[in-house]
This record gives sequence, structure tokens and C-alpha cells, in this order.
Amino acid sequence: MEFGKKALDFRLKKLYFNYLDIGNSYDILGDINCKKGEKMEIIKCYKNAISIYTKSFSENNQKTQKVILKLKNLQMCVDFI
Repeated sequence: MEFGKKALDFRLKKLYFNYLDIGNSYDILGDINCKKGEKMEIIKCYKNAISIYTKSFSENNQKTQKVILKLKNLQMCVDFI
């Protein structure tokens, strides 16, 4: 987790926010936070990834849709609880 955060911080300092690698970092951090059960961090990471992927590709792109599905599944679980 620490390595992932450090990698994201480095990319944010060196790259433009909407750069695809930053979207990938947010997606991966969302997955890591999911395993840790940190729902607010998961939502934040996935929303950032979706924003970047939508700008880089489109909302209909497979990569974007994959993260949207992860977020929807998470929200269904949160709503259920």
C-alpha cells in the first residue's frame, strides 16, 4: 500500500493529472483499499480513475467500464449494509 501511494505521489508531481498512468494508479489503489475494507478510500480512488479514463478514452471504453462496474458493485454492498 505504501509503495502504491508513493508511486501515485511521484506520478502526480511529474505528470499531468489526467495522464493514463495516474488513472491506473488510482485503479490499483482502489483495489488495494478494497481488500483492506476502506470504503471511502475505494470510492475516492475509483472515481478519480473513472474521471481520468473517461477523459483519456471515453465512458464506453472497456477500461472505464471495468472501474465503473467495480464502483457500482461496491455501492450496492454499502447500500445493502
